[in-house]
Amino acid sequence: MSTLFFRKPLRIIAGLAACLLLPCHTTAWAQDNGARSKTLVVASFGGGLDQVYKKVFEPFEKEYGVTIRWTPSSAAENLAKLKATKAKPEYDIALVENFILYAGAVQGLFEPVDESIVTNYRDLYPQVRPLNNLGVPFGLFYQGIFYRQDEFAKRGWTAPEHWSDLFEPRYCDQIGMLTPSVSDGLRFLLILAEGQTKRMPEAIARLATLKKCIPVLEPSAPKLEEKVQLGEYTMGVMGSIRAIPLMQRGYPIKFVLPSEGTVAGYSAAAAVKGAPNPKMAQEFLNWFLRPESQQQLMKELFYTPTNRLVTVPENMKKLGILDSEGIKGLVPVDEEAIYKNRAAWIRQTERAMAQ
Repeated sequence: MSTLFFRKPLRIIAGLAACLLLPCHTTAWAQDNGARSKTLVVASFGGGLDQVYKKVFEPFEKEYGVTIRWTPSSAAENLAKLKATKAKPEYDIALVENFILYAGAVQGLFEPVDESIVTNYRDLYPQVRPLNNLGVPFGLFYQGIFYRQDEFAKRGWTAPEHWSDLFEPRYCDQIGMLTPSVSDGLRFLLILAEGQTKRMPEAIARLATLKKCIPVLEPSAPKLEEKVQLGEYTMGVMGSIRAIPLMQRGYPIKFVLPSEGTVAGYSAAAAVKGAPNPKMAQEFLNWFLRPESQQQLMKELFYTPTNRLVTVPENMKKLGILDSEGIKGLVPVDEEAIYKNRAAWIRQTERAMAQ
């Protein structure tokens, strides 16, 4: 599966008897795992995302008689955890995004989706099926510009409409964005490259023109989210699933998708190869794709559903959630090139910003 570059402009407004006594899945879980642990270990994302994921999986824990232990980190760090424990896996599930899912698939860290268990997998949009079915994309998101509405009003500034607005001198020292070692930061470079991986050197050079105006390239999405809540940045680049929930919770920010378009990605869950609880890991994947789960993720985290059976209501479309027609407008980017060149691009960016 490829990264997706969205070129179309969007306007963002802001045995039956046994089941009577014990759920069938719980019975199967006990039979399949015997003395195995009933704790499912998930390498997760942290921040506000994990809070919602935990709510989504509360009924899962009750139905299957299992406890989920969430271990928050970034997607890249989750990949590093899996590589470090590959000989004796400690995690059952890794939450990642499409860049990291592709990398983990190439490196043999994930088990394929078992469609006899993950029955909702057949309802995925074909545009989001990952490499060799190694994982479950459970929500699409995209990059946009956030800005503090109160500060803009106080200074008489107009709302940003274009990615080039970030390069205006008046915003110097007030811009928040992520290092490209974080996938959302790398997506911003792809935006500057207009989705063309061959133009990444140009994008890095353009980003470097901001080096005197960016206090720091933040090391993680939760850290950027925290600083936005504290009001430390007047504007910057953020993922929709981080920014829109903050806006909806009353923080004085607005979130816009510049008219040139954006790079979309997806959050995904993957079963770890050789995991302690392989069958329950597959059940976990299936739960993420249930229409009920997809609706909750859309309502609370503003993910675009990946299950094509989920209808996107009008109020969500106004916030930029894509419907089936919008998903058709997603244009693929060369994910193999991203995997092969990412480390070099990160080093080039670090050098360019330090000079």
